[in-house]
Amino acid sequence: MIKLSKRLSALASFVRSDARLVDIGCDHALLDLYLIQNNPKISAIAVDVRAGALNQAHNNVKKYGMENKLDLRLGDGLNPVKKEEIDTVILSGLGSYKIVEILNEGKDKLINVNDIIIQTNTDHYYLRKSVCSLGYYISREEIVKEKNIIYLIVHFKKGTKKYTKKDYMFGPCLRIEKNKLYKEMMEEEIKKKEILYHLIPQRYFLKKGWLKINLLKLRQEIKQKS
Repeated sequence: MIKLSKRLSALASFVRSDARLVDIGCDHALLDLYLIQNNPKISAIAVDVRAGALNQAHNNVKKYGMENKLDLRLGDGLNPVKKEEIDTVILSGLGSYKIVEILNEGKDKLINVNDIIIQTNTDHYYLRKSVCSLGYYISREEIVKEKNIIYLIVHFKKGTKKYTKKDYMFGPCLRIEKNKLYKEMMEEEIKKKEILYHLIPQRYFLKKGWLKINLLKLRQEIKQKS
């Protein structure tokens, strides 16, 4: 049996048992192999732009005896897949700007995609707002901590909902629950922004002012009760 890390296990929990998925930036494809192993109705395409990663994925396919079950493809973003092949997209370990670029460039491939599952640690405001603008809403969010690193997973589903600026900034689902990891993630973000604030020269007063406002919003968010 394939054993996954805490982060990958959390990602797996977001995937429907009958999904037709593409995993972009699949790395060693352990997530995809695990999903196929535990859900016989799942079909999966594992895509990576790096030949080395796909070679390792190919070795794992052989190791677990799944030569005819996982489709490995070399390429960038959604380019290697056809729209009729997928209804679920997984993007993990990439930056928000790269993720949004992939989705925008592959818009025509999303026509049958009902679920987009994303794990990224950068620019969550930009990510949420950009993916929602493609005709999706935020269905579920989960924070996972592994080896002292905090990861955010966001599940987008096809449809529309109205969100406030704070929803995009802090997460509409996370803001309701406000668990211990949420507060820890906010505190970590405050520390990063405080360091950046002190590193910016005084002559860039507009940027410092923008950061100061963001720090204030983060502190207010932590203090507010769910």
